[in-house]
Amino acid sequence: MLFRLLSKKYVKDIIQILNTKGEIGFSELKSKLNVDKSYLSRLLCELEDNQIISRKEIIMDRRIPRSYFKLTPLGKKIIQLYELEEKLEKEKSNIIIGDNNIIANNIQNSHISFKK
Repeated sequence: MLFRLLSKKYVKDIIQILNTKGEIGFSELKSKLNVDKSYLSRLLCELEDNQIISRKEIIMDRRIPRSYFKLTPLGKKIIQLYELEEKLEKEKSNIIIGDNNIIANNIQNSHISFKK
């Protein structure tokens, strides 16, 4: 399921870094996240399998290919999901603060003494 993948540790960070950088190599991504390379590799494969990111490999001087990643159109839509999540979290915080103020005002106006 897509939401299970999106809730995994580092996935949001990966998507946000790709959104900011446009395209980034595996090594640079690994150093930015300070994460184990095998775990990062598995996450990137899952994101690629779900068409959230795309991979480009470049071979230089008969060495091991270097992998570069970028967001797909679906990946860019997921950025909007994260933005909506942040907006909802702020609204939730405002509701909690508002409710706490209402409770505090009701206690204050209730003429109940809590002194011993």
